[in-house]
Amino acid sequence: MLDSIEECDILAAHPDDPQRMADGIADDQIVPRLAILACEDAIDFDSEEPRFAFQLGRALLAVGQQDEAFALFQTASGTDYAAAWAYLGDAHQFGLGTPVDGQQAYQAYQKALDLGFLAAEGQIAQLTFDGALYARPFVQLFFEGQYPRITGAVADPAAGAPSRNYVFSLVQTLLLECEPFLQPGNVPALYGFRYPANWTPSDDEPIEIAIETSVAEYDAAVFLRRHGCSGLIAQHMFDSFNRYLAQGSWED
Repeated sequence: MLDSIEECDILAAHPDDPQRMADGIADDQIVPRLAILACEDAIDFDSEEPRFAFQLGRALLAVGQQDEAFALFQTASGTDYAAAWAYLGDAHQFGLGTPVDGQQAYQAYQKALDLGFLAAEGQIAQLTFDGALYARPFVQLFFEGQYPRITGAVADPAAGAPSRNYVFSLVQTLLLECEPFLQPGNVPALYGFRYPANWTPSDDEPIEIAIETSVAEYDAAVFLRRHGCSGLIAQHMFDSFNRYLAQGSWED
């Protein structure tokens, strides 16, 4: 039985788990069948050890058994097992065996961090929007849904064309890195936004246009590094882009 305990640790421990008993293995490197058998045997030997419940939960999550994994993370978190709290955060953020709940995710990650799971700090950052990180205000304006201010900026005779190009380039850069998030009808709307009816090729000649392309690419990289493509902040932003493009207010 001791061999099964050792195998459970080797096959399913998390590398950032402060209570691990082995080096740990990444989620995508778990061999589920072997890990599940070993950790089930380990639980049979000691059902009170939260480490085994957490590691079995990881193995089950690797084969898509989200409900069972979530229940095991809850069990392990009941004894303040730090890594289990981090995985509860993932479950609440991405809807793994439980409905999506950003507040519950944030609280679970904070609990994990307080208990020593230091990797949870990155997840907390992923759920925390900070507009001061960006070179231009448009990322924050989209996050807050301040569409009249966006429309006002792109309608400005002096700065409208660079602003349109910035927004267009920001969305395009995110589309290149993430799964397509624009609704089909909003794809031509994005180009209509970038190239309004009164657009002429000479509008793109000023150096400010090229500058705003680079600035938008920078801001997109900052956003992706902090929030990724699938987290709650990212999904909120993508929804905001769609809402703005669907209303077509810049055409008024």
